[in-house]
Formats: sequence, structure tokens, C-alpha cells
Amino acid sequence: MFNNMQDVFLTTYYVPLRKNDVLGRICMLKSSFLNIGGYDERMKHYGFEDIDLIHRLERSGINKVDITNPLFLNAIQHSNKERTLNSKEGSSLKDLYIRYINGYSSQLLFLFHDYTTMSGTMINNILFSKLGANTPSNFSLRYNYSILENSWESGVWSTDGTRKISNLKNFYRIESKYLREEAMFFYHQISNRMIMEENTRKGISFVKNEIQKKGNLYKNFSPIPLEV
Repeated sequence: MFNNMQDVFLTTYYVPLRKNDVLGRICMLKSSFLNIGGYDERMKHYGFEDIDLIHRLERSGINKVDITNPLFLNAIQHSNKERTLNSKEGSSLKDLYIRYINGYSSQLLFLFHDYTTMSGTMINNILFSKLGANTPSNFSLRYNYSILENSWESGVWSTDGTRKISNLKNFYRIESKYLREEAMFFYHQISNRMIMEENTRKGISFVKNEIQKKGNLYKNFSPIPLEV
């Protein structure tokens, strides 16, 4: 295909009944990849880095071709826990707290073993659009959930003093292992999605990554890197 067409890329993103596990299956010329700066390396979490890449390829003038051959639509399924477990946040989460605000929003508070925190106001977009008094002008119903803030808010906690966990008012500790895993997955998704949405709003196709390092390329689960 690429011998005859230089301005295309292959993707599973638009394929009907696609599986989440193959959303990152993208094929393009090296020149197309470099022309948009590659992946946006600000995205340090799980999710949306592939969708952002697809959108920027399209904005750069490259045409998409859907991957519809079933042979290329298979993958080893993995859970949301597996998607986030090896991340810094996933492996260092100590506790998760939630505070009910109203019918469409609640505050999430992540506590990590290094005594840092991340918090944000999770909103149900559908209910927020109907019940929220001050809906932002850039509000979108594309996704079911968002956070009200422009980014997660960082902080610290301690075992004594004013930042003690016991001093939290109206927060409830989440005991459910499943809910903790889903909340961590949400944290990952939102973190990257906000960067993707920023690129979309600004019409960005090329990203200038501050740090560019050469790494190793591995095929499937082989422990030996490829020579490229």
C-alpha cells in the first residue's frame, strides 16, 4: 500500500465494533510519524495517546485507511488494573477518598505512598448539562465523565498536623478494590484526554517534545530488542 500511496495511515479507531485492546494499532510511514513530532510525550498515563496521534495525523493532511481484516483485530485482552498497575500512580496508590457534592459531581482524592495527593471534581456530563447552573462554553457530551478543573490538583498529606487524613471532612474511604481500580483508570484516562483535547482545540498537528531519547524496539513479548 505505502509503495503506491504516501499520504495514508492505517488505523482501527473508526472500525465498527472495534475492541479497546486494538485501538492503538496504527501503521504509517516513518516520515508521517516524524512530521507530526510523534506521540505527545506529555501524555505519561494510559489512554488517548493513540487517538491523539490519529487526530494529529488527520490534521496534518494524511488520509486514514480503516483496518478491517479480522486477522489484525485480535489482541490479548487485559483488565483496567493491568493497564495501570505498572504506572507510578498505580503502583504507589495508598488510599482513595470520595466526597459527595451534589447529584452530578463528587470530589476524588488519591493518596500516594510518597505523601503526595491528586484531587479533582468528577462530574457526570449528562446530568451536569441538565442540572449545572454554569455550564462552560466549551462543554462537550462526547464522554460520560470529566473533571470540572482544568487539570488534577496536586497536594501533600501527612500522618500528623493539619494535613492528617483524619482531618478530612465529609470524605469517605473507598474500600472496594474494584472501585479503586476503576478510579485509577479514570485518573489515567482524564490526564491524557485533557492533553488531547487541548491539541484539538488549538488545531495542533505537530508537537515539539522537549526530551527526545532513543530507545529500544521490541517485537511482541521478546526480551531481545530489534536492530533498527
